[in-house]
This record gives sequence, C-alpha cells and structure tokens, in this order.
Amino acid sequence: MSKYVYGIDLGTTYSCIAYQDETGRPVVVQNREGTNTTPSVIQFSEDSNEVIVGQIAKDTAVMYAKNTVSLIKTKMGREATIIYGHNDEKQISPVEASACILQKVCRDAGEILDDEVKDVVITCPAYFGEAERTATKQAGIIAGLNVISILDEPTAAAIYYGCSRCEEEKTVLVYDLGGGTFDVTTMQVRGGDINVVCTDGDHDLGGKDWDAAIMRYIAEVFEEKTGFSGEYDDEAKQDLAIKVERAKIQLSSRDRTTIMLHVQGYKAVIELTREKFDEITKPLLDTSIEITKKLIQTAGDYGVTTFDELLLVGGSSKMPQVADALKEVLYMEPKSLEPDEAVAKGAAIFAIVKMMDQMENEYMGKDGEEVDEEAVKDLLPSISTEPARPGKVIIHTKTTKSFGIKALRENHMLISNIIRKNEETPCTVSKIFGIAEDNQEYADIELFESAVLDETYEVDMAYRVGNAVLELPAGLRAGSGVEVTLELSSEGTISLTGRELTSNREIIATFKSDCVLEEEEIIEKRQKMRNLIIE
Repeated sequence: MSKYVYGIDLGTTYSCIAYQDETGRPVVVQNREGTNTTPSVIQFSEDSNEVIVGQIAKDTAVMYAKNTVSLIKTKMGREATIIYGHNDEKQISPVEASACILQKVCRDAGEILDDEVKDVVITCPAYFGEAERTATKQAGIIAGLNVISILDEPTAAAIYYGCSRCEEEKTVLVYDLGGGTFDVTTMQVRGGDINVVCTDGDHDLGGKDWDAAIMRYIAEVFEEKTGFSGEYDDEAKQDLAIKVERAKIQLSSRDRTTIMLHVQGYKAVIELTREKFDEITKPLLDTSIEITKKLIQTAGDYGVTTFDELLLVGGSSKMPQVADALKEVLYMEPKSLEPDEAVAKGAAIFAIVKMMDQMENEYMGKDGEEVDEEAVKDLLPSISTEPARPGKVIIHTKTTKSFGIKALRENHMLISNIIRKNEETPCTVSKIFGIAEDNQEYADIELFESAVLDETYEVDMAYRVGNAVLELPAGLRAGSGVEVTLELSSEGTISLTGRELTSNREIIATFKSDCVLEEEEIIEKRQKMRNLIIE
C-alpha cells in the first residue's frame, strides 16, 4: 500500500512531482539526477525499447532531433500522433509520450521515497478543453496511475499560496506563464471555497518563444561580428539553445551576461543586457498583457472590478519584465513563491484532501449506524494542525470553452452553441434540433469546441472535437425534434445524449473525440508501456 498521494505538474517544458510529508508540508521530490524539475523531453532509441526522458534528452534534442519529442502538452487532445524516426517512419500518440514522462517522474519519486507512486492529481492549463483533459487523464492511466482528479494549474497554485485558507473573501488573479503555454485566471476564494470566475490563455505562448527570439538575435550578432554566413550544424544549434536558456535565467537576477559561441572555427563573445532582452521580447510580453487585460474586462462583466492578490506562476514568470508590466496594469505588487513548484505542491495538497473525502464517503455509516471512529482513524492519513493543510477545498469551476453542434439554419450550415464559455461546471444543457429529411435513419452529431460566445458561428473544422451517430426510429418527418443534451463534468470531460421527441424514446450516443484514445487502445498502450525501458 502506498504511503503517500501525489500531485504532478505535467508541464510543457518541465514536469514536477510533490507530496505532503508527515508534518503537512508539501514537498517536491527530486528526480534521480538531483533536480526538482524534469524536462518534458523524450528521446527514442532507433533499435530498442529504450526511452530517455529528461535532461539528457533535452541537452541533445537538437543533435538528435529526428528521435526527440518535446512540447508534447501543446499537442494533447489536438493531434492524434507525433511522427519521429530518421525517415519519419515511426509514430507515437501525445498521450503515450506524456505517459513516458509521468512514468519517469513517478518512478524516480518512488525510488527516493521507497514508495509506490499510485494515487495522483495531475494538473493542466485552465483553458484546456474536453479533449486535452481526457488525454491528460488517459496518459496517467497508461502510466499505471490512479488519477484521482485533473486540476487546473492556477487553482493548484492558489491552494499552495494559501488562498484556500483565508477567512475573508479575496479576489485573486493568477498569471501563469510556463515554458510552452500561458493562461490567466480570476478566482474568488474564501476558506476552502474557490470560485473560478473566468479564464483565458494562449496554447502556444511560453518561455520557448522568448528563447527563440533571443536565439535569432544572438545568431544575427554573431554573423555581424564574425562574418560567418554558413549553416549552423546540429551541434552549434544545440550549443546556442542551451546557452540562450542559461542567459535568460541569469538575466532574471543580473543586468547583463555574456554568451560565447564557437561555430565551424568562428568564435565570438556576445554581451546580452536585460534591457536588450526586454526590447527583443516585448511583443511576446505584450501579447500576454493584452490577454490579461481582456480577462480583466470579462471579469468586470461578472461583477469583479478589483483584485486583492496577484499571483505569478510558471518558471517564465520569474522574468522581471513580467512583474514590471503587471504592476502597470493592476497597480499592485505581485506575489511570486516558488513559481515553478507551486502547481505541483498545490496539487499534492489537493490530492490528500480528495483522498480524505473518498475515505470518509467509503466509511460513512449507513442507515444511521455509528461509525467506528478508531477504525477510520487507522485508515486516514494524520491531519496536521498546521495551516499548510486545508481541511476542505471545494472548487467551483467555469467552462473555458463553448460547445456546439453543427446544424442547418435556413439552408446555411452553422455551429449552434449549447454550452457557452464561462458557464459553471458541472453543467447539463439541452437544445432541440430538427432532423433534415423525411425517414432519416441516422443523425450525425458533430461536436465543436471553441472560445466563441455567440449563439451561432461559421463552421471551422479546426474546432471539431469529434462526432456521435444517433439511430432514429422509422417514419420520422423532416423537422421532427431531437433533444441533444451535453453534460460537462467539473474536470471538463463531456458526454452526449439524444432523445427523439415524437416517441419520447431516449437514444444514447457514444461520443468519440478524434484525438483521444478508445478503451481498447488504452489497454493496448498500457501493456506496451510495460515493455519500455525508461531512463
């Protein structure tokens, strides 16, 4: 039996695992390499089942680009496969790739703590939709884990920052800039009650973009200084990538740094100041600030006009330019406490709360009979009286996407939204549609997920999530009503049912997302995972 439950920040560029120790403190578990975070990079062997995950894969990612997979989280629920191999002849799903990362961090933590890492809460960006959340949970299952819950990253951070322990209501804005993704969330908290007001973000904005901008600049300066005009070989590209990331980190605490490059016999020492860094990357920062301002306006529509706290989350939020820009927007000093570990630690706190809830429900007395309290105490983890552990955490989430069905309106195909963005979850919403033809045998229901708040919008196949086929009774006339009901869980997963109104017969539709796995595939890939050698 496992000694602990765990919180995992499955990050775009780095992942982190934490647990609560016997004193109630959330603690990050180092990996076997002795660092608190593990690069979310995996590298495949050409001729064996060996998979390298972490720093070694990251440090050689450019040199062995064909066999290396990174930024996997940006593909979760959005792409069915990732192609790799020298001749692009191999493929893996983003779900499987994420499972490899989970296995690495869980195995390392288990070895260090002498424990079987089994019960976990995995976090995801707040703006993740149904497919991304389902894919994240499936990655945990394939890795052999019991996924207690999928938790939004800003909510996890707020729990760690202590927001769930405040007695008076606070309005909090969480700015989360990671290595590959960005989101910003407004929430109201009081005690253990966390109410998410609204959220927004950008799937593709993160520290990687700052790195890319600086790499371009350094390459230009190098060529001006040396006259080099050839192609950078893989080794030079890898060296540049490593040195630029190191320089970015150094500039968080220093005004200037230097980068020394060697490319095909050419050498140069290039100075990079924080001022120049900020100038080059200003368009990227401005994008995040515009999204933040837009969110603040949306929050105003829900009656939120002032903020009590501003929390910075994500390793890239440590760049001084971030805090400086947000001060100009909100006129307040941001809080930044272990921004690259806060999400995992908050998830660890939430994990033990969820497990306590489950155990209490499991051992609750029935029909008024008394519960053997001593027996229950033997099964529950000890509860620290320190303020680091909340007694209860109740999270009220909002959907970060709108969900609609493709349908004809006056001979024009549109998407008709059923669930709108920023509705409270869990929620169940129904809408009645008519069938298009006499004696129609089936209705093909295509589900679309977007950030569009309008009642209808033009069809964009980039928003398609999947479809469900409803079998209809014989003899129906065109226009006969079919009620479509979408049920969205608090974790963001969706189910669909249909009811034919003429006969009042209910038809259950099996909904399939295009970029997540079927049950049979999960079983197959979990077995395949057991045969991999993950280093």
